[in-house]
Amino acid sequence: MQELVDDLDKQTSPGVSGWSTQLIQICFGHEGDDETEPFRDFLFLYFKSIVVGTAPGQSMMCAARLIPINKNQFVVGFIGPLQIRPITVGEMFYRLGMRFALQELNSRRYMRAHQFGCGSKGGVEPMLEKMQQLVDESTHEKRWNALLFDIRNAHNRVNRVFMADAIRDKAPDLYSMAKWAYNTRTPLVVSSGGKLVIIASSDGVRQGGPEASDFFSIPFGVLLQEMEEELCENGDVVMSFADDLAVSTLNDDLKPPIVDFFEANKGRTGLELNIPKCECFELMAVKQGVIAMPWLGSMIGTVEHRRAFLVAKIAEVDQDIEKLKHLPRHHAAILLRMSMSNKLRHLLRSMDLRDLGPEVQSIDESIYSMVDHLRGLPVGEDRGPLAVAITNWPMRLGGFGILGHGATLVCAAEASTEASIRLLSEKNLITSQSMSDLAELLSNEGVPDADNRYLQFGPLPAPHEEPPGPFVKQGARVEAKLKAENATWFSNLTHEQQLVYMDNAESLKWLNALPNGKWRSLNDKQIQACLNILMLRPRDEGPICPHCAQLNSLAHYELCPANNRVAAMTLYRHNCNRNCIATTGNKIQGQVLTIEPLFRDELPQRIPQPGNNAAHVPLQPPVPPPPPQPPQPAINAAQAQPRHNPQLENNAMRADVKVRMQGGVMEHPYCGLLDIASKSVPARHT
Repeated sequence: MQELVDDLDKQTSPGVSGWSTQLIQICFGHEGDDETEPFRDFLFLYFKSIVVGTAPGQSMMCAARLIPINKNQFVVGFIGPLQIRPITVGEMFYRLGMRFALQELNSRRYMRAHQFGCGSKGGVEPMLEKMQQLVDESTHEKRWNALLFDIRNAHNRVNRVFMADAIRDKAPDLYSMAKWAYNTRTPLVVSSGGKLVIIASSDGVRQGGPEASDFFSIPFGVLLQEMEEELCENGDVVMSFADDLAVSTLNDDLKPPIVDFFEANKGRTGLELNIPKCECFELMAVKQGVIAMPWLGSMIGTVEHRRAFLVAKIAEVDQDIEKLKHLPRHHAAILLRMSMSNKLRHLLRSMDLRDLGPEVQSIDESIYSMVDHLRGLPVGEDRGPLAVAITNWPMRLGGFGILGHGATLVCAAEASTEASIRLLSEKNLITSQSMSDLAELLSNEGVPDADNRYLQFGPLPAPHEEPPGPFVKQGARVEAKLKAENATWFSNLTHEQQLVYMDNAESLKWLNALPNGKWRSLNDKQIQACLNILMLRPRDEGPICPHCAQLNSLAHYELCPANNRVAAMTLYRHNCNRNCIATTGNKIQGQVLTIEPLFRDELPQRIPQPGNNAAHVPLQPPVPPPPPQPPQPAINAAQAQPRHNPQLENNAMRADVKVRMQGGVMEHPYCGLLDIASKSVPARHT
């Protein structure tokens, strides 16, 4: 339960009651917290009662907010009937309890071996890998056909009586829980015209709930088993991903019987085929390049067909990236990193792009061009390999965090292929003999050994055997590749660049700050400055600063005598470091750190020195008060001098940190202790 609560996404919307992720995590606490122990005990008992189907408050817990999504609202020029995909946002307690129950009962063990998308690894990748192998296996003597079926609104139309019978027969451990959640109608609350409307949910599963995929896949698997026993021959391959069905067969006349089978069982199951979206592909024609096979968001076919598919996808993403130029740069940077740069990343794993290098590089070029715009790179100035490397480098290592598609292409393809083959072997969909036959077939067809991807795999383990070695995930492969390519990258930087780079690596939270309110938003100039500092680009080009005629450097702007904000920047940096120390120190048990109140006359000050606007002056011993002087004649206000120099006064607005420990009080009188060196002055780094 602790892991489930800690893993809750903080951006998940609450249900009807308003209980959010953050509120549940606060009330749940952690083991050893006596104040929250009653809440943890209550949730544990309540979730256990969900498992056995006796939890009270079923109608309240199963209520959900309904969000009707128009499937075609973003399709330009679409004219046709309104198509709605209903998504439910259930109660947080319900979702958390269902996750607990499904994990407690190990619901994944009830899925058929050839069902993907419900607890199986790799998503659609194993199915695409198997289909590609069938394409490679196709010959004039052995002509495979791929029958692809789409079920109309499957999750919301599956008959609950059929679902109950299937769960009772195939997964009896889940029956009590399913009966508690779906045996009665439950309210769905939707906002319409400023009013709340309640709709009773009586069919299908509540799409959006953690149990929806399991409770749909079990009855769908029963139906597929009946179809296989009645219609399919030995050797036919039946695979499904959620409600997408694929039947690979050597029988040219199998599609009509399958359509008739679904039509005959529609009244019992509630499932109906969407005939216009059902297709049949002759895989030999796909192999020869006569036709292409778009499937599950990917493309199976020759190089020309895959290139055309990828170019069309790139054009769509380029249009979206171009629209970012009309947004504030803070919003644009967030959307570029978190959304736009990842729109085509799944194709690196689900589609063979290793022979489409130039097209893949064009994806990165669009992203780099947008980064150049965000940091205000002048037209004609070369971005340089250093900026490209930092853009590709992960955030935890001091980079912008947008991994290049070209840099990760080979690692993603190899990791996906190896993971898919291991899973297909576990499900007994491929064997070592079938892989050897494919390698030999492609060699006989004239495929060079370097391009014959089946030659790289050795003997596959039997379903009951352990894999021959540990599987290396894509992230580990990419990190090893980047480190190997950039082994000397850091050492080639100047000393100042190394210091700024290390400082950047410790202060990249601004990249993830969502622009919400005045204090969490950065204006365009701030984003531009931050990105240029991140890319190790000085504010002004050339060896001499055009503003003060002194030697220019990477962070010279923060010390430039012509910059009237040096004092303010020093103050902000000092206060930030001071507050971080106080906040971190307060997390230590038995220690309390408080920021002392401000006493300007007792503080050390920064005063300008020739050639250095931020030279530090150490605190001097207190000067004894001067002897009494005779009264002086009064002067008018015009002749009066200010008590503090304004620049010195700004520099002096700092305060000590008092450390109160269990053994007493420790105070340091000199606030310069907290003047942790900034990236502006290499000599002051500590």
